[in-house]
Amino acid sequence: HAQATTSGAQRLARLLITLADRHGRPLDADGTGPEMVITLPLTQQELADLALVARATATRALADWRKRNIIQTGHRRITIVDPAALHRLAGLEL
Repeated sequence: HAQATTSGAQRLARLLITLADRHGRPLDADGTGPEMVITLPLTQQELADLALVARATATRALADWRKRNIIQTGHRRITIVDPAALHRLAGLEL
């Protein structure tokens, strides 16, 4: 049901927020900054599958968010740089 009313990018944003809540750790050692590192080694295909979106949709959304400095990606690692922006993309309030 939720799938019909949300875009693929929205579902992907919500997935990243959920993963950060469950498997994230603060980027700063003291935990004071907003940045969260998702420590699960997921491929873009796995992220797409979990968010129920096409891989192309996930790839496009992640590239867009990288350009806008909302996330940073490395090899099987995602850092949420701007959690507030990601929550807005997900249609959620922070």
